[in-house]
Amino acid sequence: MSATGPDKERQMLGLFLVPGVYLRVLADTVRQLGYNDRLLYEGLDFSPEDLKTNDSRVFVTDAIIMAKRAVSLAGNDGLSFMLARELRLTIHGTLGFAALTSPTFADALDSVRRYLHLRVPFLSMSQSEAGDQVLVKLCAEFEVPGLYPFLAETVSATLILLTEQLLDREDAIKRGFALEEGKLTGVTVRLSAPEPPWYRHFADQLPARFEYGQSDEMMVFPRELLNVRMRLADAEASRMARDPPTSGPAESRDCRLNFYCSVLICFSFLMPQCLNGQGNIHRRDRKQDPENMTQRPDTHSKLIGYLLWIFGFLGSHRFYYGKPITGTIWFFTLGLLFIGWIIDLFLIPAMDREADLRFREGEVNYSIGWLLLTFLGVFGLHRMYMGKWITGIIYLLTGGLFLIGVLYDFWTLNDQISERNREQRFG
Repeated sequence: MSATGPDKERQMLGLFLVPGVYLRVLADTVRQLGYNDRLLYEGLDFSPEDLKTNDSRVFVTDAIIMAKRAVSLAGNDGLSFMLARELRLTIHGTLGFAALTSPTFADALDSVRRYLHLRVPFLSMSQSEAGDQVLVKLCAEFEVPGLYPFLAETVSATLILLTEQLLDREDAIKRGFALEEGKLTGVTVRLSAPEPPWYRHFADQLPARFEYGQSDEMMVFPRELLNVRMRLADAEASRMARDPPTSGPAESRDCRLNFYCSVLICFSFLMPQCLNGQGNIHRRDRKQDPENMTQRPDTHSKLIGYLLWIFGFLGSHRFYYGKPITGTIWFFTLGLLFIGWIIDLFLIPAMDREADLRFREGEVNYSIGWLLLTFLGVFGLHRMYMGKWITGIIYLLTGGLFLIGVLYDFWTLNDQISERNREQRFG
C-alpha cells in the first residue's frame, strides 16, 4: 500500500471531478451576499459561462481553490447556510431523484451515502446505531486545510434542509415527529468546529439544532424517523436512479433525471395548493419559484408594480424594481413615447423576479419604503422608516435637501434598503 502524503493526496484529488453546477450556485450565493463573484474565477481555466451547462465538470483541485476564495470573501456572512439553502433538490441529479423517490427515509440516507462521494469526493458518510438513535457520520477522505469546517457545515445543513422538505409530513406526524418550533423532533447536527458567530442569525431558519465543539461531524436521527415515508415514495423509480443502466452518457441520464425530479417536485408542492387552496411552504414570507421550486426571497410586490405601471410612462415602476437608468429615460421620453410603457405591462413579472433575487429581504419593507419616498419623500419619512433618523430630520427641515436628496433616493433606495437589511441581519 502506497503512502498518502500531502503531495500524493493532491495528485489523487486531481483525478476527481465535481459537477460545475455546485460551483455556479456557490458563485451566485457569494454575489447575493454583496461580493464580486468574478474574483472566484481568477487564474482558473473556466469561466461563469462554462458552468452554465448541465454536464460541466471541474477538477476538485480547482473547486477547492474557488471554495477557499468564497469562504475568504463571504464566510463570515454565513455562506455555508446560505449555500445550503440554495442547493435545491433538482441540481443533485441522480442523487436527488433517488432520495426523492425512496420508499423511506432510511432508503434515502442509503442513496445519499452511495452518491455523496461522486458529488463531494473528499467526504464519505457512515451510519451506525446507538440505542434508539442513528448516527450518520461525515468523514474526510483527504485533507482540505482551512476548508473542512465550511464543507461539513454546508453538507450537514443541506442534508437537514432536504430531510425536512422530503419527509411525508402526515406519516411523520403519525409517528410523533411533528415540527416543534420549526425543528424536527430528536434531530441534531454535531460539528467539531467552535460555534461560528453567524450561526445565531440562521438558527431559527434551520429545521434542526446544530451543536458545535463536538468530537465528530455527525447527524443524529431518532431510529423511528428512518421508517417515515418519503413524500414521493416510488421504489421502482428509486431503484432506477440507484442502479442506472450502463449504456448512454452519464450526463444524459442526469439531465433526464433532473427533468423527472423537477416534474415530481412540481406535483408534490403544487397539487396540495390546487386541491386545498394552500400548501406546506417552508417559508410563508417567500415566493415559490415554479421553474426550480426553490423558496426565493419576496422583496418586491407585483401588485405595487402594476399600480405604479399606471404612471409608468414616468418610469415609476422601473425605479421601484431597481432600474433607475431606464426609469430616467422613461421619465424624459414618456415611456419611450408610450411604446416602452405598454411593453412593460408584460415585463413586470420578470422585473419582479429579478428584483426579488437581486435585493436582500429583511425587516425594512421595500414597498413601504417606496410609498413613503414617492408621496412623503420631501419630509424624509422614508429615511426615518429605514432608521436613518439624522438624514430624515435633515430632509424634513430642507424639503428633502431641496429635492436633490429625493432624486438621489429615487436612484438608490433599493440598494439602501438592501444594505440596511444586511446590516440588521449580520450586525
